[in-house]
Amino acid sequence: NGGAVIGMVTSTVPDGQNMNFAVKSALLLSFLQACRINAPQARAERSYTTTEISRTFQSSLWLVEASRQ
Repeated sequence: NGGAVIGMVTSTVPDGQNMNFAVKSALLLSFLQACRINAPQARAERSYTTTEISRTFQSSLWLVEASRQ
């Protein structure tokens, strides 16, 4: 039920907006295995539409904003 930072962006894009970053699941699993972290996996029983995913996980999403003052 907790989270941890596993990476950090170390470059910038001037006036970058609506930028998303992702990591391939295979790369993430390799990283976790190298760190000796057990990552249980399950096969999807069915496919979900974008709308279903959005509705299901909307309460799990957080907007993170940072500003230099």
